[in-house]
Amino acid sequence: MSNIRVQGYDQISFWQEEGVGVIVLRTNSRGLIGVRGIEELLTALSIASVDREVKSVAITGMNNIFCKGIEKAKIQDEKKEFLDACTSLATLISSMKKPIFALLNGDAINEGYEIALLCDLIISKKGFSLGVDKGYFFKLGGSLTSLRFRGFKLAKAIERENTDLVLSEDETFLQDSISIIHREEVYPYPARRNSFMVNLKGVLDFERSSFLYSEIQGDKKDQEVSVDGL
Repeated sequence: MSNIRVQGYDQISFWQEEGVGVIVLRTNSRGLIGVRGIEELLTALSIASVDREVKSVAITGMNNIFCKGIEKAKIQDEKKEFLDACTSLATLISSMKKPIFALLNGDAINEGYEIALLCDLIISKKGFSLGVDKGYFFKLGGSLTSLRFRGFKLAKAIERENTDLVLSEDETFLQDSISIIHREEVYPYPARRNSFMVNLKGVLDFERSSFLYSEIQGDKKDQEVSVDGL
């Protein structure tokens, strides 16, 4: 999986396997994906949504990491691009007419866990960490999608606590997951997702405002520290 690349793409790979559109997040050495990776993910999902041979979609990671987050923007224009990409991804997934599965082959933290929460079914490897760090601000609808589980704070994968299923076999994780997908893809997940996320736009607007406010407050504190240090 880690050696497969698609021409024109840098931070994801994707292919079709047994009717499943498999999308791999190619995170960096810190387990993060960039805004470009989110944009590439958007493109791959758009392709999968109209490909008649693709019956369902699976998003996974590589090298025992699903995704530990998105690289943070530093200047105002980049922050807007970052938030726009998050909003576009959440909106696209919520409207897709095909089942979408998250195959957590490793840690899924912060924005990485939010991506998983957008999917219809989360299948996780045993022993890895899922959830968000203390003080994290949702950006991909997590304040809504996290309601499907009892908790979203960072913890090991536990069925029905922070994931739907936990598998223990490392070597056959992808194949075992695809078998589960074939069993589950007949369920009307898209209709259920659409109904559950009917208020997603308002949630995303609220999360965006909360995140930007926190950034402003953080900048003010940094300025105060700088003045005090003169």
